[in-house]
Amino acid sequence: MSNLFFSTFSKKDSFSRFDLQLENWGIDTTQLKEPAITRRIKGWTEEWEKERHKKNDAVSKAMFVNKYKDTVFDLPDADNNTFYVGEEEIVWERGRNGGWTIYGVCNFEGVEDEKLPPFLAISLIRQKQQKEGIEIEMPVPGSDEEKVWGSDEYNNT
Repeated sequence: MSNLFFSTFSKKDSFSRFDLQLENWGIDTTQLKEPAITRRIKGWTEEWEKERHKKNDAVSKAMFVNKYKDTVFDLPDADNNTFYVGEEEIVWERGRNGGWTIYGVCNFEGVEDEKLPPFLAISLIRQKQQKEGIEIEMPVPGSDEEKVWGSDEYNNT
């Protein structure tokens, strides 16, 4: 008899009945069907970034990777091509103006990777719709967080 039951009702019917039962209890099932947010990113340069952008250690790398990996941005100077930031594109650069650097990779042939400091990368990332599961928290308009942390500040700290 159980085989007859399962062959009569598909999984889709089963989910529909489950949704109806939830709705009977006043639960909005449309919210349950929205994609899950797996990561929230602050769309500004955070204090820890200012403190750690010149520190070449495992903790700093993990923090920059956790914030910037799997994000995308458009670059107006590069015909608005979309650039992707993977874990391997977050690197430590040596030298006087060195520090943590974000490389954007474009899939179009002939378009070179773009090298950006994190403070500039986040200002571009927050303007671009990210993949499902990544949510960008926007800064409050007019706040200090909304301002792009300048390259002079970046190189002098």
